[in-house]
Amino acid sequence: MATLKDRYRRHGLELGGTELPDYLPVVLEYTATGDLADGLALLQEHRAGIELLRLALRDANSPYTAVVEAVCALLPGPSPQDRAAAQRLARTGPTPGDRRPGTLRSGTIGRGPR
Repeated sequence: MATLKDRYRRHGLELGGTELPDYLPVVLEYTATGDLADGLALLQEHRAGIELLRLALRDANSPYTAVVEAVCALLPGPSPQDRAAAQRLARTGPTPGDRRPGTLRSGTIGRGPR
């Protein structure tokens, strides 16, 4: 957690005493206001957990489902359609072919439509 806080601090994001650096809204704030490429890479590193959150929100008919779906849409490769596929992603990581226009490619944003 200290490493993550240092990462944020280097790009100008100071967390309050009670904010946890791995809290998704904090990661999104860093991505939006700190370092876009690094923030997207950080989200990609934790894609499996975000996908599992997306599926749990969907299953619970949560009003926050669309927000997490939008985050997942920014990341390379298709989102898993079910919990088993998300768990496979958690175990194995994305495949090298999981790239599409408009998403993170080697630390930069692609040019295709979002």
